[in-house]
Amino acid sequence: KPFGFMPHYPGPGVGGHCIPKDPFYLVYKAKKVGMNLRLVATAKTVNTMMPRHVVERLDNALKRQGKKLDKSTVSLWGLAYKGQVRDTRRSPAVDILKLLRHRKATVRPYDPYVRSVHLGTTAIESTPSIEESVQDADCILIATAHKAFGRVDLRKLAGRMKRDPLMFDSRNMLSRTSCEAAGFKYLGTGRP
Repeated sequence: KPFGFMPHYPGPGVGGHCIPKDPFYLVYKAKKVGMNLRLVATAKTVNTMMPRHVVERLDNALKRQGKKLDKSTVSLWGLAYKGQVRDTRRSPAVDILKLLRHRKATVRPYDPYVRSVHLGTTAIESTPSIEESVQDADCILIATAHKAFGRVDLRKLAGRMKRDPLMFDSRNMLSRTSCEAAGFKYLGTGRP
């Protein structure tokens, strides 16, 4: 890995204890010395809006299939803010969960690292298995890039779901070809 190289990939937003707030601090400090970091401020705005954008794209994709979000079951893969961790602080996946619940979708989260998250006083449990999460679901929404999600048997999971299942891979972990071969309608972030 070259020194100083940090790849960035499109996704449903950013999270963790530092990244969501650090750009605000940088913009603030830059203004104090007469600099305007519009690109940083714009990137922060876009990242903040991404969970809402993801839910809107999901809603539109379901509508194209003749389904309504408030009558759909969403298997939400991931609650942590990034892959291979159990930290949910400022996680865009948790924001997506809140938005889906607000829109009256039935949401079955699954995260191999996170047992539950609290939305106010309500604890939302992660389903015990990925199979339970997808059972009779209308769609899968990948919100966290856990490596385990790239090793699942897509055809087997599609067989547990409702007819014409949708795969919204907001982390672009899976290939469109493999998802479509397994029977999914595919949607990715930054992809048509």
